[in-house]
Amino acid sequence: MWFATEIGLNKFDGNEFTVFRNIPGDPSSLSHGYLLSIYEDRAGILWIGTFNGGLNRYDPKKDEFQCYRHIPGRADSLSSDTIGAIIEARDGAFWIGTDNGLNRLDRASGRFTRYPLTADRPGRGDHIHDICVDRDGALWIAT
Repeated sequence: MWFATEIGLNKFDGNEFTVFRNIPGDPSSLSHGYLLSIYEDRAGILWIGTFNGGLNRYDPKKDEFQCYRHIPGRADSLSSDTIGAIIEARDGAFWIGTDNGLNRLDRASGRFTRYPLTADRPGRGDHIHDICVDRDGALWIAT
């Protein structure tokens, strides 16, 4: 069982807890300790959304993290480093809800496509708390 907490990622194996934390200077560790969301994809990879630390990908087989961050001036990076929601759609599309809109991750390239929710009013109503996919494949976005 996996738990996203305010001090890191916790794994419970039925007997004991293992806590994964940020280790300053170690890029293969969790990028930030304050976690907001967690999602396990079809391949068993964990995706962890942080408060101001970006999106982390954790491969349990390799026991290492990879971090995706917002990079100012790069439109193909995350729109924000605060990740409130993560979901994989039935068609394999991977959606990330941030506090600055919706992002779609191309897992092969590691690039993001941004979908601002309020393009006519930037910064208003773009904080995504949850994403669901209905049986028809439509995204439902909670702001």
